[in-house]
Amino acid sequence: MKKIPDIPKKTAILILLICIIIALMSKPVYQKLNVSEEDNRSTLCWSISDCNGIKTIQGIQSFYATGKYSTQSILSVDSLNNSDHFGLSYPFIKDNITYYTTTNRKTAEEGIVAKVENDYERFVSNDPQTDIEYQYNIKNNQWNILLSKYGYITYKNIVDDNIYYMINYGKSANYSEIWCYNMEQKTDKLVIPKAAVGRSFDVDEAGNILYINIDSMITLRDSNGNEKALEKGMTACFYDDSNIIKVTMSEVSIFDLTNQKERKLCSATGYAIVLSPSKNYIALCGNDYYKNSLYDCLTVIDLATGRINEIEQIPNNIYGISWG
Repeated sequence: MKKIPDIPKKTAILILLICIIIALMSKPVYQKLNVSEEDNRSTLCWSISDCNGIKTIQGIQSFYATGKYSTQSILSVDSLNNSDHFGLSYPFIKDNITYYTTTNRKTAEEGIVAKVENDYERFVSNDPQTDIEYQYNIKNNQWNILLSKYGYITYKNIVDDNIYYMINYGKSANYSEIWCYNMEQKTDKLVIPKAAVGRSFDVDEAGNILYINIDSMITLRDSNGNEKALEKGMTACFYDDSNIIKVTMSEVSIFDLTNQKERKLCSATGYAIVLSPSKNYIALCGNDYYKNSLYDCLTVIDLATGRINEIEQIPNNIYGISWG
């Protein structure tokens, strides 16, 4: 039997290193980031338009969105297309309920629908001929239409029994309105008569509102109706009781409302912002150009470091984002 020649030590080490590199490249690379257990259980969602023009919901689990792994996995999350309503856009997640904009198939009115998540139910069936048992799980979620009206209903926020929502009338509208619908009393009232079109807004637990006015100013409206314009900006959201996160044309920063001090996070911009459940991250929806075409992009920013992680495989247009 012919003896196999010994492999030189340096060659063996080189082969081992190549094998290790190949193994690492074939697996998602783990990075130690500021990801809480709450973020690990949550999902960042957005709405897109499918090939039939019906808006559906996609999402990505937070440990992919934040860049904990080098790979990303986009999921199909939700859809609605029946004899009464079609399309889901501008999601807002609160506890186990997700609020969407949908369209009435008969009247073309837009409405806000609430989807209540129920637990999975297991069904068992036996083939009568072979007696083979088949099992499957299904969710019988509840869908409730809360309000309907003519116009384009976009961004939303939920505080207690109140749904704050933005609406504009016609695709060429030069301003939006912010309304407040009380789910218990079934009342609907206008809160802000003129806000910038296409910019997200935020409401804190006390009923204070952060929005962009028609002069592109980041505006803070307190629960008594008093307003203060802060500075020119694209969008903003509440961070905690005394701080907000501001987005201008060129940067993202944390601004202290008490002492007026500001800390720059990174160079980025966008027109819609959402805070992660743990308040460790924000997701920012903005625009970019590619081959002279404008398209939407979605980035996630670490609030501790300013690190930016771009979500890949995003279609040209996004219709609202939510994290929950």
